[in-house]
Amino acid sequence: MVLERQWVVVGLAVAGLIPFAGMAVLTGLGYESALNGFLFYSLAISAFLCGSWWGIALAKTPSSESVWLVLVLSNGLVIASVAAIVLLAPTVALACQALVFVALCGGEWAIKVLARAPRYYRQMRLGVTAVVVTLHLGLALAI
Repeated sequence: MVLERQWVVVGLAVAGLIPFAGMAVLTGLGYESALNGFLFYSLAISAFLCGSWWGIALAKTPSSESVWLVLVLSNGLVIASVAAIVLLAPTVALACQALVFVALCGGEWAIKVLARAPRYYRQMRLGVTAVVVTLHLGLALAI
């Protein structure tokens, strides 16, 4: 049963890379609206990951731990993502989103409340984050 859950989690995470890669390719082929799709999908995924921090931090967390740090940091990352995508040039917004994904992955390793995730999840997140960041930075350089 645990192995089945691992395959589902990893499979969904890898499948989540398909829209990133597809929209990056379409942007490279000259479909201008694909860049907006890439940025909005990036925002949706980063917001999803930030929201998951809330559930992790609030579930079975001893009151002595600094849950507030996770809550405030996740909100700050979403606000930064929205601001970057709405207010900045696309190349800069892509670089900012890459940093948000690095911060999300790093937080999952560094913040005690979040570091309780299973080893397979943390390893998968490192790999997926590396691909997502590479696609963001590659697209920023290409446009």
